[in-house]
Amino acid sequence: MARATEQERALRAADKAHKKRVKDAEKALTSAEKGEEVARYRSLTLYADRVEFGKNSCSLKGVTTKVETSGSKTKTKDRTIDTRKLFLVVENDDSGFTMDCGADDEPEVRDLAQKIRLAEAGSAAAGQRRRAATAEAGTALAAAKADRSEVEKAEAALGPDQIARTRRRAKFAWVKWAAAATVLVMIAAAIFGGSGSDEQTTAPIAAQTTPAEEPKATTEVEPEPKPEPQPDSGPQRLTPDDTEDPWPFTVDMVTLRCEGPSGAGSVIVNADDTDYGVNGTAQSEYPEFDPIWKDDPDVPGTKVNITEVLDLGLGLCEG
Repeated sequence: MARATEQERALRAADKAHKKRVKDAEKALTSAEKGEEVARYRSLTLYADRVEFGKNSCSLKGVTTKVETSGSKTKTKDRTIDTRKLFLVVENDDSGFTMDCGADDEPEVRDLAQKIRLAEAGSAAAGQRRRAATAEAGTALAAAKADRSEVEKAEAALGPDQIARTRRRAKFAWVKWAAAATVLVMIAAAIFGGSGSDEQTTAPIAAQTTPAEEPKATTEVEPEPKPEPQPDSGPQRLTPDDTEDPWPFTVDMVTLRCEGPSGAGSVIVNADDTDYGVNGTAQSEYPEFDPIWKDDPDVPGTKVNITEVLDLGLGLCEG
């Protein structure tokens, strides 16, 4: 396989830079939409213009809070009986909710209730700031998506076939690694006592190595465009080295697979022998992947973008 030319490397770098600018703009928009965070307790978050608890969102205009307690804690000779309950009630003229809190958290919950009431005074101005920041971030995102000048400049130095080949290589680079890793694992299993017939061992190897092959290129004559290879629907190992975006998981390796038709199947990741659903289709059958979803260090309260892994998973669906 011929090495990538300087122009092809420039296109790959331009594509990557454009993608990063868009992702950064998306993060900025998400942060602007959330607004200024004031306090947090378990799944409740107090923002400068509202308080959110699960799927409930309560405006701070006319907000009232109440901390309710019940039960008692009694010690006997043999055991301790604790029937205490602690609730935080948040209401305004239009909506409200009641949160079941930890009985030992009463000082923290009462402090939170006071912060919610005090935040009402500046909530109207905070809401205006959030809407303005959201509009500005939305404009910046649209501009980042539209600004493809460097990409177009790099494309101008290449022919259509070279452009397609360059992007095909970038898209399937991770598949090559996964195929090689699978082969090594199978060889190791065979050497150190793996079971199964030769036919059973070699068939998966062939299936895994198929997507790693790329159309051959010549330096003298550009070949006719070839159909883009499709990745095998079998599981693929994935590590932080295989993604251009930040690694979205708290574990160092997952196995990615897809069950169902092309582009509309269930994308599943397996970590430590546990299957998790990545998209909505998969989550109807498998648990959500929140336990292994990494927090975004750049935007507190959010998770690392999962889009790249989802796209890779959908690419494994059956044709």
